[in-house]
Formats: sequence, C-alpha cells, structure tokens
Amino acid sequence: MAYFDDLSPHTYLPHARDWGRTVLSVGWLDASHEHRTGPTPEDFRSALLRQCTKEKYRVAQTRGFHRCNLPPCDKSEFWPPITVATAKGEIPLGSAEIRVEAKDGVVFAAPNLIYHYVIEHGYQPPDDFVEALCR
Repeated sequence: MAYFDDLSPHTYLPHARDWGRTVLSVGWLDASHEHRTGPTPEDFRSALLRQCTKEKYRVAQTRGFHRCNLPPCDKSEFWPPITVATAKGEIPLGSAEIRVEAKDGVVFAAPNLIYHYVIEHGYQPPDDFVEALCR
C-alpha cells in the first residue's frame, strides 16, 4: 500500500477526472506511520460507506487489491480482499479510489479502503474531509 500524509498533494494514480484541480490525499495509511484516531459521526460513516461501495463514485480502479497492515488486522494475504457487507451483498475494498470535493473546490482523494480504516481501526480523517463528505 502506498502511504501519504493526510492533506499532502495526491500523486498516486492521478486521474483525468481531477481536471487540474488541487487534490489532497486522505486515508493512505500504513502501520509504520501514525494516524489520527477517534470517533466519527454516524452520518459521516453512512456517507463514506455509500461513497466507497457505489461503482459510480469509484475512480482509478486497479486490477489488484491493497491490504490492511494496521494492527491487529494485518490482513496481508493477497486473497480474499477485505469486503464490506451491503444490501447488495459483499463489496470488495482496496482496489479503487474515491474523490470528495470541498466547498472551496479542493478535491480529496482516498483509497476506498478508508471505510475499513474508519470502522475497524478508528481512523479519524481530517475535519475538512468529514465536512466535505457530509455536505
């Protein structure tokens, strides 16, 4: 998995849908780097689930899957991928990115594995990202 500090310029798989706008990284975590943890609002978690699992929101889809190496998870085996249960069945995470646009036009780029990080590891994304996703 690639690691990027939260709110650093996004340089992993730049995508044409960004149209030259400022794109900042969020949720590119790795066990060798600290990250913020804490509670997140229910409406944020619901919106994040929708964003990470609906095909229309996924960009930069890859053919492989990133794994979670955060303790105690350490799901480092290649298969099966990490999934999340939805009304439409199990959806794999870790093979695409999502984009979230803030009011000021800044775009946040996150791996769709961010949902797993929030729910299973208590990751607390930057407030600007949370606010942008909930608006």
